[in-house]
Amino acid sequence: MHCFLEALFAAPLSEAPKDLLQEAVNVARHLTAVLQLLEPGVSRMTGLLLYYETAAATELLLREGTGDEEARQTLLNQATHVESLLQYDRFLPRAALLSAALREWCPAARTQ
Repeated sequence: MHCFLEALFAAPLSEAPKDLLQEAVNVARHLTAVLQLLEPGVSRMTGLLLYYETAAATELLLREGTGDEEARQTLLNQATHVESLLQYDRFLPRAALLSAALREWCPAARTQ
């Protein structure tokens, strides 16, 4: 499954067409739900799926420019959760960068 995700996100998200980004969000959400049934609790794959979902959803909001404060805060909360799931994983730097970028983009987080 990880190879599938890496193939899905092989190109930088900024270069992916909008329809592919939306499909990536949908696929990650569905796979996360299935994975929770097969492997309840915290797992590396859950963290990776949530990372990919959050990254694609963030790119979509950035492109559309329609992300209200609540949507941004939701993504920031999810990115922070992903960072904790991948705490000892090689993907932690990516998750940390995503969280940092979302903190900059989310005015409420900057004032905390």
